[in-house]
Amino acid sequence: MPELFNKIVAGELAMSGQEDSGRTAYNAEITAAIKPGHFVAIATGLEGNLERRGVILPVDANSIIVGACKRWYLKDEHPPEDQIAYYFRGVIGIPVVAAVKSGDPVYAIFTVGATQGQATNVAGANAVLVPSARFLSTIGAGEVAICSLNMV
Repeated sequence: MPELFNKIVAGELAMSGQEDSGRTAYNAEITAAIKPGHFVAIATGLEGNLERRGVILPVDANSIIVGACKRWYLKDEHPPEDQIAYYFRGVIGIPVVAAVKSGDPVYAIFTVGATQGQATNVAGANAVLVPSARFLSTIGAGEVAICSLNMV
């Protein structure tokens, strides 16, 4: 039976026995680095430029969240134009800006700043719902929560 790991790390699988449900993409961010565990969205407006397709941090309420950035090659952040990997399914560590409870829905913050791409359980004018995602732990603000992702 799968067990939770003792140490939960942002952008890493949090449970044993999971298959690696990840994808890779081009970091289409122009100025921002994407950190492990932060949510990523489809880069829109770049569809005609084959070299610039990829993922970005969420930017508004219409952002289509595709997963959470994986801690890859032990990088603490992925600079613009870097290849990144992200999880679309699994139980992983996600940094949160507010206290969350097990079973709460997951929202990705899209307001530009230090918390962009992090998670909250509060619906609001600065966050977009992450479909098929739930928090599996109860934890305080500024910590890494266990989150279940089940995207396609």
